[in-house]
Amino acid sequence: MAFRGASFLLFINWLCIVIWLTTSFESTDASILVLDTNDTYIDRTAAFGPRIPDEGLVLSLIAVETLDENEDTTACKPVTGVPDDVLWVALIERGGHCSFVDKVRNMQASGAKAVIVGDNQKNSLLTMYAQEDTSDVLIPSVFITQNHYRELRYFGMELGKGFLVKLLPDEIDCICGLVPVLHLEDAPTPATTCRSGTT
Repeated sequence: MAFRGASFLLFINWLCIVIWLTTSFESTDASILVLDTNDTYIDRTAAFGPRIPDEGLVLSLIAVETLDENEDTTACKPVTGVPDDVLWVALIERGGHCSFVDKVRNMQASGAKAVIVGDNQKNSLLTMYAQEDTSDVLIPSVFITQNHYRELRYFGMELGKGFLVKLLPDEIDCICGLVPVLHLEDAPTPATTCRSGTT
């Protein structure tokens, strides 16, 4: 009986490690909350760069074309015009002659704390990947559907730098904290790495 109990705990801890590895290296759905209206938009976290912290990120949403002299939406080059004391997330569009990771790099160089990429082709979510080394990407990025991009872009254009959104992390329920943790050599402890959803 004791052996069966130990086997069950071993299985649960193994399952938690699998969940942690999956959520660490694969993109999952998160959300964007508009603070003024309480509207929520589903997004998908990029496979590169850091994840959104558990407490979320409250930032001013700025449509990048308001900062570009040619009103370009694709962020294929860095932009200027945002004061250093403004914490902001860049709203940009898929397309142009640059990759997803280059867009994020350009916005990082421009001072953005995060990036929201909107689809320009169809109304579905996709995962943003990069084949090269992305260890230099230090800000999180997410992908949203075309309809949601257009709605957020409208708000961003109308309200300017005072338009606040909160980027929320992936909501993953995990039971790892309910069982004893097996400490594996050179492996993270599931009880401290499994993420629960925030409200």
